[in-house]
Amino acid sequence: MEPSTSKIFKSMRPVTFNSPRSSVNLLKKKRIEPIRISKASSNDPKVDNFYPKVGRFQNFESKPKYDFSATARAPLNLNPRPLQQKLNKASSARNISASDFKYPHALSSSLKPTVNLIPKSEIHFPITPKIALTQLIDELSDFEKREVLEYAEIYYLGKNNCKIMRIEDGHNNGYDNDHSDYLLIKGDHIAYRYEVISMLGKGSFGQVCLCFDHKRQEQVAIKLIKNKKRFHHQAAIEIKVLRALLENDPNDKSNIVRMKNFFLFRSHVCLVFELLSINLYDLLKNNKFEGLSINLIRNFASQILSALICTKKLNIVHCDLKPENILLKTDSKSVIKVCDFGSSCFGDEIVYTYIQSRYYRSPEIILGIPYTPAIDMWSFGCMIYELYTGRPLFTGESEHEQLILIMELCGIPSDSMLNQSAKISKFFDEERNPKIVPDRHGNIRQPKTRSLIDILPQTSSCFIDFLTRCLEIDPDIRITPAEALQHPWILENIPHNGIRRKTTVLLKR
Repeated sequence: MEPSTSKIFKSMRPVTFNSPRSSVNLLKKKRIEPIRISKASSNDPKVDNFYPKVGRFQNFESKPKYDFSATARAPLNLNPRPLQQKLNKASSARNISASDFKYPHALSSSLKPTVNLIPKSEIHFPITPKIALTQLIDELSDFEKREVLEYAEIYYLGKNNCKIMRIEDGHNNGYDNDHSDYLLIKGDHIAYRYEVISMLGKGSFGQVCLCFDHKRQEQVAIKLIKNKKRFHHQAAIEIKVLRALLENDPNDKSNIVRMKNFFLFRSHVCLVFELLSINLYDLLKNNKFEGLSINLIRNFASQILSALICTKKLNIVHCDLKPENILLKTDSKSVIKVCDFGSSCFGDEIVYTYIQSRYYRSPEIILGIPYTPAIDMWSFGCMIYELYTGRPLFTGESEHEQLILIMELCGIPSDSMLNQSAKISKFFDEERNPKIVPDRHGNIRQPKTRSLIDILPQTSSCFIDFLTRCLEIDPDIRITPAEALQHPWILENIPHNGIRRKTTVLLKR
């Protein structure tokens, strides 16, 4: 990266979550204002035994030690069951035994402090629950004195003035706010291992915070899911997807975010991720939405395609590909990672039909046609255009207007597509003519009256062809990730020996 670029990265500000763009930068490295310390109180929270507590962590930081099965997947069942049945059901997809999650023998809750106290300066973490209850009992709340027995090792107890106090009639016994989000307090612990540092972002799913892992001595991003059953169910799907991706890419070559751990803590599903840097939308924003250099876009495109080859191979649909969900690995290099699989699913286990952010929503989703990983290639094409121009390609204010804008550029969907549409009457008349409505400015847009050549008059024909094939309205004809990676525009920067020349990171064209 050129020296001037690092200055741009350093000046980047945290994401503003009041933005009309709905996505949240999940793993962003920038810190925001410290979390306001709140006083609350705790009782024994109800804990859904579907997820493991963290007596033993799921560690995915190195090559998985389990023999995952790449194909067998069992449907999820969140009804209350014993821990072993729940874990067998959820983990059968990857052949993990529930015994891997069993807790060590719990110490007696009647354990009393010993007389011979060790000076705190001589206590070195990790410690056992016994040491915590005898030597550091003053640092535990009443609830924690019982909760700590469920953990084999204690790495961090949190600060005394950062504890959630008991509220008997509070949400989740005082641990949650009225939106079912966990009450994060700077300096408190998560699962007796992670120290809360700051908030990174919020979304409909819950919140993400920057934490310090006292076991690994590194910063991580923890995604805390809302304490609601439907969010727990989607989080279980996200975990299955991330574990499948991790097993398929043990050497971290596919440009996909790494999940380090997952567990249930005080009724909240928690996913631990590697900490990344700024997202591509903020990169555009810091470049005043002037677009990026073509070489940098090509570099980003090839890395995203590498991730999409991996997801397509496993029949995984990301379902929310956009600049906000592509993050730089560090603030000084052009290596990126595809993130936020919170809306993802396996192609044969489709749960939702209303997916994708509107600007990046594929025509088959708008029309209510059964979808495949091809919807991610549509979003990819929209995203590449935006990285080049600095602005989205299709900016409809409604789903109907979005489809009209798509047809203006890409034409009317084929009869084979319309035959599968569950929403054909909403957008087409009985003769299958589009129902054209004026936009907010009174403009009438007719199908196939624009072209990318008109929109990008001084752009290479090779790049235009690449975008056109990504934005093919028929998903059966649309270019695949593997085909796109072999497109002449992508290969343009690769010499005959197959070794890519180092890409100079230029923000402005």
